[in-house]
Amino acid sequence: MATKKYDEIVKQSLDSLAQTISDMTYCFNETRVPKNHYKGMMNEIIEQEISHQVTMGILNTYVSTLKQMKDDSPKLFIQALICMEENIKSKTGLRPYEKQALDAAYEHYLSNERKGFVKDDIIDVYEDINKNGILHLQENEQEDEIELD
Repeated sequence: MATKKYDEIVKQSLDSLAQTISDMTYCFNETRVPKNHYKGMMNEIIEQEISHQVTMGILNTYVSTLKQMKDDSPKLFIQALICMEENIKSKTGLRPYEKQALDAAYEHYLSNERKGFVKDDIIDVYEDINKNGILHLQENEQEDEIELD
């Protein structure tokens, strides 16, 4: 059976492995990443990764709970978001004008092209970073500051 690159790479010392990854990265569009970057990442304490996994588990629970709530009653879900955003205390019951405003806001939501829950400018930031990376956003902010001067 033929030996694959992976089989040899995993046997390397931390220093050699970091250099190998750095070399492989260079093969992608001649991207230079120093071996110390990879060495530092591979030397990180596992607790940080466990913490990240716990956070992702909690996020997944939140997302699935919110999705279930939305699927169960879209109208109440949207109205609950509005109540949270506007700090409306619905425990004691809604005033007639608050109920009217929530109903009208839900109808407006239904007629809106974009059926999202988060403001467009926040979604724009997410999409920009997701596509171009955080450094791209920071560079654009610096350029905007220079133009204002």
